[in-house]
Amino acid sequence: MSDEVTKLQNEVKEEIKGLVSNVQAEVSKTTKETVDQKAKLAAMETKYTELHDKLSEIEVDNQQLKHLQNQFKNSDSNQKEKQEKAIKLEKKCFSDFLKVGAEKESFSAYMPRSDSGRELKELRTDIQEFGGYLVGTQYGSILESNRSELGSIAQDCNVVTLSAGVNSIEYPLDDDDIIQPTNVREGGGTSTTATENISNVALKVNDLMRKVTLTTSILDDGITNVEQWIARKVARGFALKEEAQILSGNGVNQAKGILTYDADASTSYGAYTRGRIQHINSGTAADIASDTGLDGLLELLKASYSSNAKMYMHSTTAFRLLKLKDGAGRPLLDPDYSKNPNGKMVYRGYPISVQQSMPVIAANIFAIAFGDLKEAYTVVRKNGFKIIKDIYTDDNNVIVKTSQRFGGAVTNFEAVKVMQVAS
Repeated sequence: MSDEVTKLQNEVKEEIKGLVSNVQAEVSKTTKETVDQKAKLAAMETKYTELHDKLSEIEVDNQQLKHLQNQFKNSDSNQKEKQEKAIKLEKKCFSDFLKVGAEKESFSAYMPRSDSGRELKELRTDIQEFGGYLVGTQYGSILESNRSELGSIAQDCNVVTLSAGVNSIEYPLDDDDIIQPTNVREGGGTSTTATENISNVALKVNDLMRKVTLTTSILDDGITNVEQWIARKVARGFALKEEAQILSGNGVNQAKGILTYDADASTSYGAYTRGRIQHINSGTAADIASDTGLDGLLELLKASYSSNAKMYMHSTTAFRLLKLKDGAGRPLLDPDYSKNPNGKMVYRGYPISVQQSMPVIAANIFAIAFGDLKEAYTVVRKNGFKIIKDIYTDDNNVIVKTSQRFGGAVTNFEAVKVMQVAS
């Protein structure tokens, strides 16, 4: 009996011991979780504090930004108001100066002494950076539109517009002989090709200027729009000057003309020398009397330049060709203008461009140029016209000075050919 009691007691003790162990384990686990939770809570509190501080900084920065924006807005509004006020005041002073018209009055005496920040500068026509140009925008736009309408041989050329501060460039000569590929055998690798002969030509802009004097009376009382009329005349003059220089300019303070280059000694197809232009003889003394010389001229030009090629000649030369016939009695130029409603003359499918700056037929004269000028000739210019209206120098007159900067040279000597009339 006592053994059974002892056994039962031992079992109870073991069970109690197990329960105590479980309770102790649970308590230890709970304690550990509590410590971890406290650590996490502390970390969260630290992060919250950091984010709160950062948010406070952002709010402060936002307030400062709004303050700066308001300051800038007010400053910009004040600046615009001051600028408008200054411009209005200057216009009034300029108007007062013109109305007085005193011969020796200084314009500076009429300038306002204010906080406009404006300074009176002496204007120079020779150096733009030292002053400025009184540009008539309306007159300038009339010039540009009229030049485009009237046309110029420059429109057929490659035109490069130089940026501000740049008056000359080194332009690469462009021809079929610059980069030639080499055949390579499959699996044979590559070999070093010969060094190519690449050259440049210096292209510089030069000044073209025209001065026109108009009376104030004709401006006030003219029965036509004098400004448009003058602009058209000036634009035509500039177009003709460009045309003359592209064809016959000597290259000294002006463009280098196509007809002024030395002749290439060779007259065979595809042959050419840089710096020289191929010439062909007309075959008739002081005249062009047959299609032999004309066809010989066409034969000199490589096929790669034929698609955009034209023939350039004086109007008298063109009408001389209209009278010519081949051996079968057929006109050299196609007389069927129904195929060509604009009245443009064509020889062997190539357009004829009449240029009054081309020489008239005579012994030893270069009467016809033939080629693709977009490939052959490069024009350099500064953008647009510069116009100065001088109302002070001459009483009762307005002097309009119009200028532009222009230059050019041949940059591909195989893309253009010339016919020389026999002596």
